[in-house]
Amino acid sequence: APLKDKKGIVTGVSAIIRDITEQKEIEQELEENKQRYQSLFTLNPDLVYSLDLNGVITNINPSVERLGYFPEQIVGKNYSDFVDNQSLCNTLKAFQKSVQGETQSYETGLIHRNGRRGIYHITNLPIIVNNRIVGVYGIAKDISELKRAEEYLRKSDRLSAIGQLAAGIAHEIRNPLTSIKGFMQFLKEKNGD
Repeated sequence: APLKDKKGIVTGVSAIIRDITEQKEIEQELEENKQRYQSLFTLNPDLVYSLDLNGVITNINPSVERLGYFPEQIVGKNYSDFVDNQSLCNTLKAFQKSVQGETQSYETGLIHRNGRRGIYHITNLPIIVNNRIVGVYGIAKDISELKRAEEYLRKSDRLSAIGQLAAGIAHEIRNPLTSIKGFMQFLKEKNGD
């Protein structure tokens, strides 16, 4: 600020200097943390979302496009709109437990925009701000292919077991038949008719 004499002529300058290095370092660290969070959220191949206490989607990453939606089509809607009917009851219970502060891990069916059902492994975590739960973070991993492979393996195991049972039965039938055949040949050679 200029210092003026009685006549209004500037005779000097008055300045206050404050060291804001620490403040700038804190701001820099805060910005870096924000960018790290944003990278984790945006670039995650799994579906990552946040819900308010009513289950309304407040944020969702671009991985939702695998379900046929864009993030802006999902934000503001209730997550239960995208859960299939047979999974809805368990999903609602898990959400309520998350709102009460318990981390939840479960499987649920999500509906693709084209109506196809996908199976997802969900992890819900409470969002805690100032010691209050203000929402829920969710991570959803598509395990549909894994479930199909497990079902194929189960069917293969069943078919293998059936094949082994059939081989065992054939063996058990073949042994007495071989004995009977041997005795029949023996009798034929002995009697001739």
